[in-house]
Amino acid sequence: MRVAVFGVGQLARMMAQAAPEDVTFSFIRMQGESTACVEGLGDIITLEEHQNAAALYEALGRPAVVTVEKEAVPVDSLRALQAYCAVHPSPDAVEVTQHRGREKQFLSDHQIGTTRFAVVDAAGQLKDAAAGLARPLFAKSMTSGYDGKNQWLIKTDQDLEALAGAFPDGGVILEEMVSFTREVSFIAVRNTAGDIRFYPGVENLHRGGILVKSVAPAKDLSNGVRDTAQSWLRRLLETWDYVGVLTMECFETDQGLLVNELAPRVHNSGHWTMQSGITSQFANHILAILGRPLGNTQVKEHYGMVNILGEFSEAEHRELLSQTRADLHWYNKSAKPKRKLGHLNCHDASRKALEMRLNRLLEALHPARPGQAQGKTKFVS
Repeated sequence: MRVAVFGVGQLARMMAQAAPEDVTFSFIRMQGESTACVEGLGDIITLEEHQNAAALYEALGRPAVVTVEKEAVPVDSLRALQAYCAVHPSPDAVEVTQHRGREKQFLSDHQIGTTRFAVVDAAGQLKDAAAGLARPLFAKSMTSGYDGKNQWLIKTDQDLEALAGAFPDGGVILEEMVSFTREVSFIAVRNTAGDIRFYPGVENLHRGGILVKSVAPAKDLSNGVRDTAQSWLRRLLETWDYVGVLTMECFETDQGLLVNELAPRVHNSGHWTMQSGITSQFANHILAILGRPLGNTQVKEHYGMVNILGEFSEAEHRELLSQTRADLHWYNKSAKPKRKLGHLNCHDASRKALEMRLNRLLEALHPARPGQAQGKTKFVS
């Protein structure tokens, strides 16, 4: 059976590596995208070289299903491919989540907690839109923003004027900053039969807008927060008739849980699932979109992940890997500052022992800068 993945990055790579042996892959790249992550894992097809969906479907090897590894894909192409094969998750879900304004409004319309926000389509609307919100604010481009990119902190009228002068195509969303105790994500998977399974909540640490560490299960997560998150995920999955993995990034606050972003795909904060004793998010995504029974998502140990950003040498870091007993997952990408090149996974029966190992990795790979906040309570959007 053949699966086609829209995208050629590390998430596509890990989905292909986790798939059952009877599944083959094709990958759809956009013009100019590097294919290093997926070379040798299946056929690689360039979207722009095919005039219509029928030609693309044939070039992909007539897949049984098309899926995505990222939100930034042409939804029109996904809808057109539905005439020839299944497309999971639904193009509707991808269309909503690839645009911050649509996503926030969708969450609000479905009674899912989120930060207060305003959608701004033109620079001339900034002042009036900001007047209805409490500063400080974050401004984020509607599209093409990830890992802290295309975001602006708004404290003063001068900040608004500067943003107006650099106003991005497609507009921005203004969001009130919130005080939160920690960042948590929740990952669910639903198959074509409608069966849903939830992974435990994940506690995440970001620096400079980039995820550097995840730990699961999140420590001292209350049943109320867990139940709220799972009810929201179920609502989203069933509203969209969603098939595959869906990720919900949240802030845990004194006022309750607030959703920051959705991801209609496997997610960086779920990379820890690639360890023993659990079915990984990548394997479960493929099982789900093929209509097969889902694997185990319940854990009996403590799990963690640390991202590798920029330079890393396995030979030079051999002692670090030995001391922490970490498993290295490499993406086959060329090194650039802050680029995600791979990740390190650890698991342990002892939470304390796991934290010591993860902190050793964090200290070596992501040392805190002078003056960087170390406490739990932060203000961010």
